[in-house]
Amino acid sequence: MLVFWLGEATVASVELLDRLCRAQRERHPQGASGVHILVPGKMQLPTAEARAALVRMNIEYASWIGAIALVLAGRGFLASAIRSVVTATRVLGSREFELRILSSITEVIEWLPAIHFEKTGVKIERDELLQAWRQAHSMATADVT
Repeated sequence: MLVFWLGEATVASVELLDRLCRAQRERHPQGASGVHILVPGKMQLPTAEARAALVRMNIEYASWIGAIALVLAGRGFLASAIRSVVTATRVLGSREFELRILSSITEVIEWLPAIHFEKTGVKIERDELLQAWRQAHSMATADVT
């Protein structure tokens, strides 16, 4: 699952993610992995309510998640604060699945396929992951004003 965060994580956006995860869990009971991309220039800290909802999701889906990659391309105070929020969510939630904060889709492609296969038994081809990312990225970053 590729998730592009185009702004602040709110309760509404986390609820949407929860509905998508429920549907994916029905379609792929063996497990799934996720790639969350925080789009540079649009990153914001999640609200406190959204953080609590993310912790609940972390616990609920822990045994189903293969791995999570968070792509955070950026430095400075905001990126550091987001890393801290992710760490806190992890501490308060489950550590049953692997989570990595990476800086590029290239790093995701190098890491995710092997761990996903190990946890779910489902093979992801690196080229297919890259192609899916390119398609999703072009849709997520298109100016739809």
